[in-house]
Amino acid sequence: MDAILNCRMEDVEDYYELLGCDELSTVDQILAEFKVRALECHPDKNPEDPQAVENFQRLQKAKDILTNEESRDRYDYWRRSRVPIPFHQWEALSNSVKMELNNAS
Repeated sequence: MDAILNCRMEDVEDYYELLGCDELSTVDQILAEFKVRALECHPDKNPEDPQAVENFQRLQKAKDILTNEESRDRYDYWRRSRVPIPFHQWEALSNSVKMELNNAS
C-alpha cells in the first residue's frame, strides 16, 4: 500500500512516451514506432546491456496495450485520471476503488 500512496505521476511510465506516440496515434503509427524502437533496443543487438531484455519487454507491453482497443481505452482512462499509480496496479484494483481514486484526484 505504501508504494501506491507514495507514487508520483512523474515516476509512472507512459506507454505513449515510451513508443514516441500520443493518444491521437493510430494503431499503424504505434506499430511503426514500436518496430523502430524494437530494432534499436533488441537484446540480440545489445548483448552487453543487462537491461536490454527488460527494455524490450517494456516496449512489447506498451505495444500490446496500445494496439488493443479495449486495453487502450482502459489505459487512456487511467492516464487521464492522473491517479498516481502504475497502470498494472490500477488494473488490479476493483472498480469501486478505481472510482474512489478518480474522485479523489
